[in-house]
Amino acid sequence: MADKIKLATIEAGGTWGRLGNWLAAGLKPAGFEVELLKRGSEIPETAYRVDSGEADLSVSTTFGAREAYLGKPPYDKKLRIKGIAEIQYPNHWFVNMIRADTGLTSFEELVKKRPPLRLCLPSPALLVSHPVKAMFKLFGIDPYTDIPKWGGEIITSFNTAPELIATGRADGLFRENSPRRYDVSQLAEMRFFKLTEQQAQNLSNELGIKAGLITAGTYKNQREDIRTLDAEGFTVFARSDLPEEFAYRIARAIDRHTLTHYISSSTFYSSRFAVHTGASLHEGAARYYHECGYLPLS
Repeated sequence: MADKIKLATIEAGGTWGRLGNWLAAGLKPAGFEVELLKRGSEIPETAYRVDSGEADLSVSTTFGAREAYLGKPPYDKKLRIKGIAEIQYPNHWFVNMIRADTGLTSFEELVKKRPPLRLCLPSPALLVSHPVKAMFKLFGIDPYTDIPKWGGEIITSFNTAPELIATGRADGLFRENSPRRYDVSQLAEMRFFKLTEQQAQNLSNELGIKAGLITAGTYKNQREDIRTLDAEGFTVFARSDLPEEFAYRIARAIDRHTLTHYISSSTFYSSRFAVHTGASLHEGAARYYHECGYLPLS
């Protein structure tokens, strides 16, 4: 008889739907009967379901798994989760770019001039909005209240951002993105807001998210390195008291039985780098990676 695993995800499709389906398809050949728990609309909820025991397994951003494990906002406590495998998402940063015709080149100028801008940001309820809010907060701005107060508009649709910026119906993109997903600097001349190295490191320490560096030339007309925050990849995680043998088999199934190494055009699984989960690695998963030579014995 197959062992049952409850996999928590959200009702929306898109990235989270693809990740859930990819993972479930890989677990079934390894002898698991997977029940997909599609509930709610926000990723933080799935970590709470794993913590409570309602679900055994879920997927979050890697920085989100780290925040849940450490008990950093938006989580109100340390959750009982441990990492199984990381999914890679190369060149995935929090980008802060604005059309050149606005005349703005920095957060400091934005604060001083307070222009009526139309900015593409994540929905304020999403996990990825917390790093965005934190970067703006360094300069005394709450984008979700101040931008509209200044006569501007917040646009939360992710997929329409390129067209809106290209046609001049949006002025800037301030959110998680990868040029592998879409690159608005190819559609309009853009300028780039940046943090100092110290600001990025301070936010990294505060939020439990890695500091990021976008090297010069990554985007069109980007002449300097840009300090920001790294949006990282995705982490498969389990409740910390999941039996070690189950965690071992899940890690092995992801490595050996998933139908493809890629989940989308910009995300993929690599067994060599799967150990870099945001939460502490589960003992069962660690045992599997030790055996494969991907993790040195401690």
